[in-house]
Amino acid sequence: VPTDSKQHIAPTLKEELMDRQESPHAHCIIPHPSNKYVVACDLGVSKVFVYEFDATKGTLKENTAGDLTTLPIDAGCRHCIWDSTGETLFVVNELNGTVTAASFNEGCLKEVTTVYLLRDSDTPDRNHHRGGSDVALHPNGQFLYVGCRSPSPGMISILQVEGKGEECKLSVIGHESTRGEVPRNFKLLCSDGTTWMVVGNQESKNVVSYAVDSETGKLQFKSEISTAPYKACNIASPDALCA
Repeated sequence: VPTDSKQHIAPTLKEELMDRQESPHAHCIIPHPSNKYVVACDLGVSKVFVYEFDATKGTLKENTAGDLTTLPIDAGCRHCIWDSTGETLFVVNELNGTVTAASFNEGCLKEVTTVYLLRDSDTPDRNHHRGGSDVALHPNGQFLYVGCRSPSPGMISILQVEGKGEECKLSVIGHESTRGEVPRNFKLLCSDGTTWMVVGNQESKNVVSYAVDSETGKLQFKSEISTAPYKACNIASPDALCA
């Protein structure tokens, strides 16, 4: 039974953005580790909304002073993930091909750094659309992974994370092919002391697995299966490190 709902309001958008940002587009909502807040990425308005969360009543209270409003209007924030302490929120911006680290303190998000993910040779699928998809943080907190759908084949951008909150720094340290087209979703899993990444390539209809090196953050290809005739859109597992 629904216990609450919120409606996001769109600013006046540029006509050239209407192919993906024609209206508010709430794409992701996740709770803070304290369970006292939730944040919602709205791809349509390029804004991350902060709500106070009442876990007893299941209700949300607007906290407009804490919203992340500094992203460019054509950023298109899609997915996000917290670090283990809730001091840093990592936001994937689908349309301009970037990832943003924002500090979180007393209910307030503040942009700390934004990094471009693609290589010079990568071209957008279409104007104003560079195809950022999913995001995951290594359990040691040192490496961030972001899916990129513009290249063919798709790829995972690997970033090193240093510091937390207002001291957070991000740097791209590598890229790994997903061996398929349009890596829409991926998950990090832990099994027998090893961290794995499983990637779903939507348009090539295949799922690929990698072993994750916890010292360097690099990915090593291990196996691949076909899901044809079905598109591999979302990866789910009880062993996933995040939903």
